[in-house]
Order: sequence, then C-alpha cells, then structure tokens
Amino acid sequence: MEVNQVKPSLSQAVRFKKMKQAGTLTTDIIYEVLSEVKESPISEAKITLHYRKFFPPHYSPKQVEEVIIALLTDWRKAQTV
Repeated sequence: MEVNQVKPSLSQAVRFKKMKQAGTLTTDIIYEVLSEVKESPISEAKITLHYRKFFPPHYSPKQVEEVIIALLTDWRKAQTV
C-alpha cells in the first residue's frame, strides 16, 4: 500500500478485517481489492450541488446527470463538425 500511496476505504478496511479473521487474506486479495474503482459520493455531491442552480428543484440527481450528458454529447458533436 505504501509503495502505491493507496489507502483503503472504510468498506475495504472492513473487508480486510473480516478476511484476516477468517484467515483468507492474501497479498493478491489486497491488491485486487485496492485496485477496485472507488466511487466518491462526496465528489458527486459537490458536482451536483455546484450545477443544481441551473436545474428545477424537482429534478433528481439522475435527471441532472442525464441533461448534462445530453448537452455535452451535443457540444462534442458540434466541435467535430
């Protein structure tokens, strides 16, 4: 972990602890778990809150995301013309 400057998330640490107690924790498992893509709900929340002012209050985060993706897709198409 120190070599790659990777820190386990809380859920990963809990999994490690359970595997250690069960005697199934190996170096390979540690690397596999640490290589999982971690989603950051804090980052997503910040992004959603930052752009929220542009959307009606009743839009769900999923609706906001769908509109942003559609707008970016249209923008990308316009850039390639």
